[in-house]
Amino acid sequence: MPVHPRERIPQQPRRGTFEMSFRRQLTAGVAALALIAAACSDDDDDGSAGAGDETEADAGGDSSETGETVTIAASVPPTDHGWLGQIAAKAQEAADQWDDVEFRLVEAADADSQASQIQTLINEEPDALVVLPYDGEQLTPVAEQAMEAGIPVINVDRLFASPDAARATILGDNYEIGVKAAEFLAEQLDCEGNVVEIQGIAGISVTTDRTQGFADTIEELCGNGINIVA
Repeated sequence: MPVHPRERIPQQPRRGTFEMSFRRQLTAGVAALALIAAACSDDDDDGSAGAGDETEADAGGDSSETGETVTIAASVPPTDHGWLGQIAAKAQEAADQWDDVEFRLVEAADADSQASQIQTLINEEPDALVVLPYDGEQLTPVAEQAMEAGIPVINVDRLFASPDAARATILGDNYEIGVKAAEFLAEQLDCEGNVVEIQGIAGISVTTDRTQGFADTIEELCGNGINIVA
């Protein structure tokens, strides 16, 4: 997945006895980007990250050099299926490569509980926060709170509604995923027949983009030959 740095926004000092230095923020942010990029790129055919991922990860230096411990928290939907399960497992595996990184992942069953969990994480003052939101728009306000508290937020997969809600994003091309699914079915069905599309979570960008890519490509390749009945 490509890494997209956000435009830097002014940060307010975090409340409490410890104010994180810019260097510490940078270290934590790079470490978070590196471990999540590693997790997201694990399924690539050649096992390597993209150019943007490599640049960010290399900025962290040699993982064998132990420095001041940074804490990275991650909030994700349930990891009870293949892709999210692998994201969680590979992120932990990447974090384990650094002796000076403490990684904690929490799962949320819905957007409301995830917002509550993130609020708790903010109060715990991690050095960086990775969020794969259940619903990007609904989780935007609490992500903005984290940024305002001086915690760099890494937005994964489902885009927040505001650029101020994250320092960087790691996104897949969900429209293209829909395109590829349509190309496969068009070939297998020889552009004839009825297709039922079983969508994901309604209303989120992942579902909308994949559905649009699928519908556009079926129409482009097959015209009225394939009917999407649901």
